[in-house]
Amino acid sequence: QGVCICLSGKRDRSFVSYKGSVAEFTEADLDLPALFEAGTSHVHFSAYYDCLGLQPAVPRLLQRAKAECGATVSVVPQADSAGEWRGGLRALLPEVDVLLCNQREAVAIAGMVLPGQRRPSWNEMDEAVRALQREGAKLVVVTLGADGAFAATPDEWWFQPTQQDAVVDTTGAGDAFAAGFLFGWCGSRDVRRGLVYGCACGAAAVCQVGGST
Repeated sequence: QGVCICLSGKRDRSFVSYKGSVAEFTEADLDLPALFEAGTSHVHFSAYYDCLGLQPAVPRLLQRAKAECGATVSVVPQADSAGEWRGGLRALLPEVDVLLCNQREAVAIAGMVLPGQRRPSWNEMDEAVRALQREGAKLVVVTLGADGAFAATPDEWWFQPTQQDAVVDTTGAGDAFAAGFLFGWCGSRDVRRGLVYGCACGAAAVCQVGGST
């Protein structure tokens, strides 16, 4: 199994990861009849850049989800530890219904380079989102840490602040946000509802230690 050690502080955090079986995971390890059964309405691809063995099959799996089930599809890229941000993700964007990422991931996937480790400005985030939309992204959802999150289509933007609680540990907050957003958005296609649930789940996650409590 994969192992990830998170070094988390008040100002920054680092991950030391051993991918293990995660890097070996392929399409052959999936139960495809269960994945594409009649009741499947949404398929979520998580940690795209971690699953190196699965990446070549993702376009085919995505197309099957849509063609056979009429399902919507979401992707959480996670960080690319190689720093290359390739792997075919940008080519998938026209078929992805929801791209969920943090600020730095959005900027990197869009092909922008920021000096140092600073957070992108609002103008830079606007530029990144528009670049992703030009690549075909339908709905881009970006987490902003303590500031909440926003979502954007080519025609509309939404912003949702987060509840201000004492932050204990930010590990897992992004995944908790994604789960909350998809719970609120799937079925209804209500972006505002998704953001409210996502920010609530993210805020709950940072109030405890660890990413799986």
